[in-house]
Amino acid sequence: MLGCKQKTFFSKDIEALPLGMCLAKLVVDEKTGESKPGVSVAEHCLITGFVAEELCRSLIDNMKQILTESAPFFASIHDVGKISPDFQRMIYTSWLGNVKDFPQLQSANENRAKRKDVSFHGKISQVSVESSFPEQKMLAIIEGMHHGFKPNFSPVAENSDIYGGDNWTSLRHKLIENLKRSFPYSGSNNLNEWKQACVIGGFITVADWLASGGYFGNIQQNHSYSKDDLKKIAHRAVHNAGFIPLSIKKGLQFEDIFGFSPRKIQSDLFESVSSPGVYVLEAPMGLGKTEAALYAAYKMLEKGLASGIYFGLPTQLTSNKIYERVQLFLEKIVGEESSYCLKLLHSSAWLEEDAFGEDAKVGKSWFDSKKRGILAPFAVGTIDQALMAAMNVKHSMVRAFGLAGKVVILDEVHSYDSYTGTIMNALVDELKHIGCTVIILSATLTSSQKKKILDLPFEQVLNDSYPLISSQTDKTFSEISSLGESNRNVSIQISKDDKKAFDVALEKAENGEQVLWIENTVADAQDVFKKLAAKSAEMGLECGLIHSRFIKKQRSEIENKWVSLYGKNGYSKRNTCGRILVGTQVLEQSIDIDADYLITRICP
Repeated sequence: MLGCKQKTFFSKDIEALPLGMCLAKLVVDEKTGESKPGVSVAEHCLITGFVAEELCRSLIDNMKQILTESAPFFASIHDVGKISPDFQRMIYTSWLGNVKDFPQLQSANENRAKRKDVSFHGKISQVSVESSFPEQKMLAIIEGMHHGFKPNFSPVAENSDIYGGDNWTSLRHKLIENLKRSFPYSGSNNLNEWKQACVIGGFITVADWLASGGYFGNIQQNHSYSKDDLKKIAHRAVHNAGFIPLSIKKGLQFEDIFGFSPRKIQSDLFESVSSPGVYVLEAPMGLGKTEAALYAAYKMLEKGLASGIYFGLPTQLTSNKIYERVQLFLEKIVGEESSYCLKLLHSSAWLEEDAFGEDAKVGKSWFDSKKRGILAPFAVGTIDQALMAAMNVKHSMVRAFGLAGKVVILDEVHSYDSYTGTIMNALVDELKHIGCTVIILSATLTSSQKKKILDLPFEQVLNDSYPLISSQTDKTFSEISSLGESNRNVSIQISKDDKKAFDVALEKAENGEQVLWIENTVADAQDVFKKLAAKSAEMGLECGLIHSRFIKKQRSEIENKWVSLYGKNGYSKRNTCGRILVGTQVLEQSIDIDADYLITRICP
């Protein structure tokens, strides 16, 4: 059995603990510091179901359809595996130091209840659910994964001696039947689609988190709360964690939010985004792709067809800059009676709070955990935070639940390599199936890339117009050519002569123009800056350098200075002197700047 020698530990004659004595956890007395029994497993499961009901009330309709009406019941049964002798011995030993007064636990082994061992309670929950609902294979799997990973499963029967034999098995089934009477369960809600099951699995995990800490964290056994009291606490716990219906201002026009009239390409996009699906906007820099995507997101929020926004970008720098713009956007669209949280998600996001000021700090501290940030209604971050929803990583189901039903904007997708692009395609496919509106922004995409993103057949003939909007909803594919922009003449010169480029840059700057010079590597950008800076100083010109290797405080100061000069608010300062800004491709990605003349190294 299990690939190792195991003895028979439990006799059929040994009774299980009474259901009310099977503890879910211990709590620490705030006055004495002593460990005391917390709620029972049965009560923790009931509380989790109450929390899940409250979570469902906060969700938009299409999210409720994904979760099904049985979601609170699915959440309630997640911990039935804690009704096992090994787990209970672990709890009672931690509380009392021994189990001498409990003959039901004498032969148990608390070491086997550890997360990677044979009787970890996630495994037992999985086999118990599969035994109770043989048709619900996927439900059993996600119940076993509610701690974020798939248990290292071994083929052990539910009534195995290791799991306590028939008596403990009967107790687990008794709890499942009790919970079925407390929460609706429809046998028609079979989970046959893994993408839907992942969202429900994330929902179960979130309900468990809320039911395990905060308002419920210190409730002890034999408390005086009634079921109605527990439901009221569940309401407060869910509401104060930030899971409340969004209040979105109605009837706002594009001009009301951004202060200028939309271009044709922008209006074409937000008029075409009318339902969940995948939309690809290809347009050059400077045409306002970001504003177009955000207004399309607003329209989906206004109609109740989206539960929030996730804005994913390729780098931390671009995430930081879009964060500021999205924050201004939210101040325009979110009603005063609705408390919202905009979360910045990347590995160094915590360092940015002081730079962004008090308003950037998390509105609801429950979302402050690294693994919970993506659950916030509005978030900006690097694309890897979203990609993990489609990868085999811990708590990928929580990320799937966090993205479900949202408008997911993925910017600068042309910059991703083949590896990241492949995972992104899998993410887009998953998002399509979980009620998301996916808006892809790019300066340009190859037809091969676009076919993979939209899951189109290889032989599909695509429109080669530019700018272009491509969309796929309910398996309906369409393209909109948006050629209504005013024509501009742009002169392009190609040269291998770096000295000529230096001379032109200095000449343009001396004439009062704002010059942008982009290199492929940091080392090359530093070398160009050294040469230009020395000459610029002699000529009374300003010269700057931006790349990703500055320390964060210094980089933030440099970015703020140059974005204020080259950004839309810097026109009044431009006639004071000519300038040259040198940098890498970070200057091309989601930073709202403008220049009179561009010198760029052709990419490798």
